[in-house]
Amino acid sequence: MIESYLNSQYNIHFLVSRKEQVSSSEAHPLFRRMGEELGNEYRPRWNFFKMLFDSHGEFVNQWPAAVDPTDQGIAHSIEQNLHSWVF
Repeated sequence: MIESYLNSQYNIHFLVSRKEQVSSSEAHPLFRRMGEELGNEYRPRWNFFKMLFDSHGEFVNQWPAAVDPTDQGIAHSIEQNLHSWVF
């Protein structure tokens, strides 16, 4: 349903994961663990919170929902991290 909406509204053509809780006691285990290991400031607080992980699953950086996905800081972090990925 979410993917259908995004396709119709924004003409997206990439995989969309299912909706997950991010900040309640029902939060997805990934978000709970990030809070435990990195501190609660690393847990998402709202939709469109962006996180970058390296090819080993290690946390690299995060950006809150208010940061536009096309922000140059995000692009720079991705480019800096590409060396860890093998395609």
